Amino acid sequence: MIRYFEWWENTRVLEPNGLLSIIHGWESGLDASPIYDPAYGVTVPRPPALDLYPKFDELVLEYSFRYQWNMTAILGRTLPPPTWLQSWFMVEDIGVNAVYAAGWGTLADLAANYDKNVSAYCAQKAQKWTKRVISNGWNSTLQRFVSFYRDNRNNRVEVATETVQSLFPLLLNLPQTMVDSIVNNQILNPKKFWLKYPIPSVSADAPQFDAEFYGDLMWRGPTWPILNWIVMEGLDRHGRRDVGDQLLSRWIALYQQTGVWEHYNPLTGAPYGVEGLGMSTLIVDWLYRYGVVNATNPFRS
Repeated sequence: MIRYFEWWENTRVLEPNGLLSIIHGWESGLDASPIYDPAYGVTVPRPPALDLYPKFDELVLEYSFRYQWNMTAILGRTLPPPTWLQSWFMVEDIGVNAVYAAGWGTLADLAANYDKNVSAYCAQKAQKWTKRVISNGWNSTLQRFVSFYRDNRNNRVEVATETVQSLFPLLLNLPQTMVDSIVNNQILNPKKFWLKYPIPSVSADAPQFDAEFYGDLMWRGPTWPILNWIVMEGLDRHGRRDVGDQLLSRWIALYQQTGVWEHYNPLTGAPYGVEGLGMSTLIVDWLYRYGVVNATNPFRS
């Protein structure tokens, strides 16, 4: 695992002390998130599926046939090639970087069980990458975290769209002022993420927000249970179980109304995707941690 994490650091950082870059929206698992629209050349807030989804496959074909998946060649590009293929995608997703930094901390905790030197090494990496996330990703004007992409002239450009990735740095040891801003101005803001059934994948006041799932374009507004789990993990890290308790209550109400599904309309609770998706059962983890269920009485309400 350490070697894998080191591979990311050694391969995906495009400038000194910079953030990690991904080369496809599928790498993050947040397929069609609006923060990737500029990198894909999409300019309309709610693109038709046929205007966006083919770009995903085109990118894979380009990497395969032109570069044979050589990361040095792919990331060593300075300008996009003059072809019809959309092969220019380098995005510093703040969510990916936050999970990466938090992952080093998890490795430190695991290694502490058998090798203090390895644990110390991972802890140092966690601190290093937490600092990078803060110094590169925090926008003091907006008072939130942002992502970046490379335009077709290889300029690093900030992405304006506010998506759930901007909440992921809660997984890290942040200054209290940043925590307060994320919690009060974003999570608990009914115009942004505090909808009837949070946490939506896009801020509700963003032009790209769409509460409904359409055209197989995922992560453009609907609520995904994994997002609740990540946000609650961050809230718990910073001692905000008061907010976590409210979030869990809305999560429970959603499941009582609809059941376990892949994702949901954050305004109505209408289910989308696959019923019974395993990832969505992560609610059990927080039910257990909050004492709603336990080993001796698993159905206590």
